[in-house]
Amino acid sequence: MPGMMETFKKNFLVEEEVEQQEGGDLDWRWMFMPRLPWSPPQRPPPFYKVNQKISWVVATVMGFQHALAMIGGIVSVPLLLAGPFDARMSNAEQEYLISAGLIVSGILSLIQITQFKLGNSGYFLGTGLISVLGTSFTFVPIARTSFSFMMNDDSSMPCASDFDCTDAWADMSGQAIPGETNAGQCNLDSGFCKNSGQAAYGAFLGTCVLCCLLEVCMSFLPRQMLKRAFPPMVTGVCVLLIGVGLTGTGMKYWGGGVFCGDHYHKRMRVIVGEDLQGDWTANYPSKSPCIGGACIPFTGSLSGICAYTDPVFDPETNMTMGDKTTCESFMDLPGIFPAQGDVDMSTVKCSGNGEVLLPFGSPEYVGLGFGVFGTLLLIEMFGSPFLRNCEVAFALLVGFLIAGVSTYTPEGATESLRFVTSDRINEAPAITFLWVETFPLSVYAPAIFPLLLSYVITAVETIGDVTASCEASKVESVGERFDGRVQGGLLADGVCSILGCLGTSPPNTTFSQNSGVISLTRCANKRAGYMCAFFLILFGVFAKISAIIASIPDCVSASSRPR
Repeated sequence: MPGMMETFKKNFLVEEEVEQQEGGDLDWRWMFMPRLPWSPPQRPPPFYKVNQKISWVVATVMGFQHALAMIGGIVSVPLLLAGPFDARMSNAEQEYLISAGLIVSGILSLIQITQFKLGNSGYFLGTGLISVLGTSFTFVPIARTSFSFMMNDDSSMPCASDFDCTDAWADMSGQAIPGETNAGQCNLDSGFCKNSGQAAYGAFLGTCVLCCLLEVCMSFLPRQMLKRAFPPMVTGVCVLLIGVGLTGTGMKYWGGGVFCGDHYHKRMRVIVGEDLQGDWTANYPSKSPCIGGACIPFTGSLSGICAYTDPVFDPETNMTMGDKTTCESFMDLPGIFPAQGDVDMSTVKCSGNGEVLLPFGSPEYVGLGFGVFGTLLLIEMFGSPFLRNCEVAFALLVGFLIAGVSTYTPEGATESLRFVTSDRINEAPAITFLWVETFPLSVYAPAIFPLLLSYVITAVETIGDVTASCEASKVESVGERFDGRVQGGLLADGVCSILGCLGTSPPNTTFSQNSGVISLTRCANKRAGYMCAFFLILFGVFAKISAIIASIPDCVSASSRPR
């Protein structure tokens, strides 16, 4: 066995000289001491080189900072994609995707940090630096648009009512119950169920696996050719536009949620008929204003007044579920039917904030969001290097604690409502791992071209991230060794995206913020990177942690959303 390990190291691992330490031991006081903006600069602590032998205690502290700096970015993507406004998955599936994202990021970061030789070809897999990988925001707009179109298309599952669509869409509360939460999933005109969120997500993953091959091929091209083909001006504008598009999403979460933010200008009223014993579908005594086809179904943002769902008979319980009428009018027409007299009562409510249901932009939501924003400002001004490295995670924790002790009492009510509930935490399993939930892989052709463009953007981003990591790590930023790191980083980016999608996580790419963590902590040691990967895997395996993250109110989690 020792002989086999030596052969593996010789043929597949990049051997690098062990470096000597500069200066003395880590200055723990410097690491954790708050700073004053007007205080004189302090003497920096020693710099820990890439291949220097450091104690595992120091590596654990440094790696923990890297992991905390990544959590906000990793969990935001599955929270967005699996939520009630996109793939409409259940609470359990949302929590699983958070866990899968953390586990996959940890495992794939190990590949990027280690750096493997591809035989004697002169090519590499990985950078050999703390170039950690996490879920990429670049693909979020494409995924959300693809979900919208795919979940409007019919699947191959026949149906006569929404009860027959077993892969049911979930509602705002994260419950997926056929016939109750998936109104309209059965296309009565065609007799087939519309695609589920699971099928749409699987098609997105399968298409990403196919398109990842472009980045793999690009990794074998000369770096100068890539820079000439895709200059920073072009890729920078693309990244800027992606960020601008996602900034609005973050602001909507701060105001209470995306759905209520998109529909804040509308007034809505829902009329639900009474459930009756027996089969009343033919002669249901409806009180809906839409009975007899008097209403126009919703087909666009300004084209309809009301949507009507017929009563449904459930033979198992011998009950007829009452009909449902959802009506809307617009803010500039508050008095026109079916808006209620009390404008606040008919406003579309934000439902992702525990038990509290308030209109978009309510002071309660904005105030809780400012708790997180204010914490970020204080850390930037006075925080120690440790806190500044993990400021997003710490600010989220502070905001979560504030929301956890906050309540809201509606006017005239006697009981207070909570912004944070423990239901999801109690229901979550103790541990989980990859493939506990699976999604049917397929290819969605309309998404291929946009995804190919996205992989070009992430490839050029990776070149910049690896260059920044080399400079922060004080290793060569020119020459053959540097080119090998860039080529290995690109190849690992593509290969790891394939492995990540097969592991049910969205595509992964290098995280640029960790170059800043290297500069602030003055630690570029690979042991810190390995501990970072360990913590990410640990956070993902313990499913209760994912449930806690999923329980954070939307108005609080806006700080970790794309900004």
